[in-house]
Amino acid sequence: MFAVSFFRASEQSSRPNPKNATPWKGSFRANKGAEANMGQAVSVGSCGSGLLFTCCALQDVRANPHEEKLQPCFSRAYDSVLRHHHGFAIRAVVQVALHACPNRQDFYLRITQGGSQEKLDEELCRWLTGLDVLVRRMAKFYEDGGHGKI
Repeated sequence: MFAVSFFRASEQSSRPNPKNATPWKGSFRANKGAEANMGQAVSVGSCGSGLLFTCCALQDVRANPHEEKLQPCFSRAYDSVLRHHHGFAIRAVVQVALHACPNRQDFYLRITQGGSQEKLDEELCRWLTGLDVLVRRMAKFYEDGGHGKI
């Protein structure tokens, strides 16, 4: 039932326009936790939070082209999306793992496989626009159904 109503809702909306893509600066970054009607925290699963983290991190990478290292972009996304879900030990492990992020030049070189960086930016914009729409739909579905917030 969950999947059927979610996909029916997604079929009714229009296709995303990459020119109107906006980074996650509003409502979802401000939501530090998920509260149910009774005031208790609710976990909606790691899928929605993981997609939101990926979306925020890559949007931050695109929004800050002057940063040579990708680690600050991924750290900001982790702090705003996932950090409040983790305890002290996991936070420390994640911070160590984030220091393994490559620099921008190496990341783009490997992801483009020798292709054009301009084409990658165009495709990344389209992909992030679609991911943004998907995560927003999931969040709305969770909230409307009383399942919590991402």
